[in-house]
Amino acid sequence: MAPTSKRNKTVNTYIDYSELEFNSGEAFSKIKGKLDIPKKFALFDPNIELGHSIKFNLKEDKLDNIVDTISFVENIIINKADIYKIPVFCKVTDKEYIDLLYSKLIKCATEDELNVAFSEFDIIGTTEIFNNTDYKFTLKRGQNEMSVDNITFDDFKKFAQNCELDLASAFEKVNIISYYMSNSVKTDKLINIIDYMDEDERCVLSRGKWYHFNDDYLEYLKSSLAEIDVIYNPEFDFSSSIHDDYINSRYLEYKDSADYIGLSKSKAKQKLMRKFYAERTFNLIRERDNGFKNYDRIEQRYGTSSIELMDLYKDKTMFAVKIGKASAHLCYVVDQSLSSLKMYQHKTLTHMPEIDTVCIWIILDRGELPILEDGVPNINELDMLLLKNKIDGWKKEVRLAGLKPIIYINYRK
Repeated sequence: MAPTSKRNKTVNTYIDYSELEFNSGEAFSKIKGKLDIPKKFALFDPNIELGHSIKFNLKEDKLDNIVDTISFVENIIINKADIYKIPVFCKVTDKEYIDLLYSKLIKCATEDELNVAFSEFDIIGTTEIFNNTDYKFTLKRGQNEMSVDNITFDDFKKFAQNCELDLASAFEKVNIISYYMSNSVKTDKLINIIDYMDEDERCVLSRGKWYHFNDDYLEYLKSSLAEIDVIYNPEFDFSSSIHDDYINSRYLEYKDSADYIGLSKSKAKQKLMRKFYAERTFNLIRERDNGFKNYDRIEQRYGTSSIELMDLYKDKTMFAVKIGKASAHLCYVVDQSLSSLKMYQHKTLTHMPEIDTVCIWIILDRGELPILEDGVPNINELDMLLLKNKIDGWKKEVRLAGLKPIIYINYRK
């Protein structure tokens, strides 16, 4: 049965039970008593399949049986209590409801109550685009342009004001152009590059698509994530002072090289900060001090694309590392890990070391998580539904590959 929106309108396009099946006479027999189904029930076979729709095998193909089956199902929905809770996380396709969600987003933006995060990672063809200082972006409306190193909502609002646009119009009319190596690679609207959650409607926006979830899904997700081993080692926490110390050590190495001669010490360090950004520095320190092998920025060709095997490797474990504080930033580490896993499974990469464990290593740029009784951080306390949804899918893929999924948690203090 489809969930109901705040407008009390049944939105039957929500449901996508693509992984749920009742192809078992035994499963059906367990619920027959609760449904008051006669022992000699003759309307349809006991094999019921729930996919994008509910499928019945009628014992006799005739129109009267189709009508009776529909009436039977409607009666169960109206008069019987739920027997099994079904978690729902699926794409919203009802246009009228999408319009409602969009109007609420615009209202929050207008009232300065919009809490959005910008997707840090995208793939354009075979090019990986990151929302950080390695890439450039231009906000454009007609002849008006504003170039930025990082996309922020404050910049977007400022540009809209300069163009004399209200926010609703700006969402539709302002283009965001991504540049890689000074070349334009993609033009998009704001709606396609932000992550946002409407808690009242139980919907999230990601890459321009709305997804609905229910309480049962949240309970399912909580149980699923609790199955993953989480490791916290305070020795691996990161900080601005650790980063500064590393830059200072590299300054002595680089200050007399051709690209740095003539620069003041502060300018040279700014340049080194761009070269040795936080994640790269973190990986290099793990290699220097903790016995990890660093694969960061080591790419292999796959067809016409270049991909990284992983960020770090140690003890038959491949690590994908990411620093961030929102789902939009941290979902990338899950995508990166899955891409490497698939390449590993298909044996399409050379020089791939032996692995038995796959790890996503999250360095949270925020306060510390509550600790469970066994002394490890409680990842269920992350207020990041999109990230937790991705971790759930990642866990399944890793296990299907016969490998162990684990999560490292650390903090950027």
